[in-house]
Amino acid sequence: MGIPEGHFIGFHEGASARAESVRVNDLVDSVMTMLQYALGEKIKLTVDLDERVDALRARAQGLELPIAHLVLRARNAMQGEGALNVYTSMTDRHIAELGRAFERKYGVKVNAWRAGS
Repeated sequence: MGIPEGHFIGFHEGASARAESVRVNDLVDSVMTMLQYALGEKIKLTVDLDERVDALRARAQGLELPIAHLVLRARNAMQGEGALNVYTSMTDRHIAELGRAFERKYGVKVNAWRAGS
């Protein structure tokens, strides 16, 4: 029996973790740099960071872990080969374009919500 994913997240962050000003692009870039090796040679990683993305108040570790989990789950779903595109964006246009493309390809309607929308 394995340990459920996310079991140690609260322990890792610790009770004393405090919100601070976090530059989202720096955080995403750092996580991608750290995980690039874990993706393997047959997964092409593209990172596109929108310079207009503002800093936010958060616990950096509280954001790093979910990003890392998403990347690793994407890697596992690709079964060792494919492309992973990670980007930050300040515009709703990008989300709408991705949703339409996903709906065309898979026939599943995407309903996206953004903080501040």
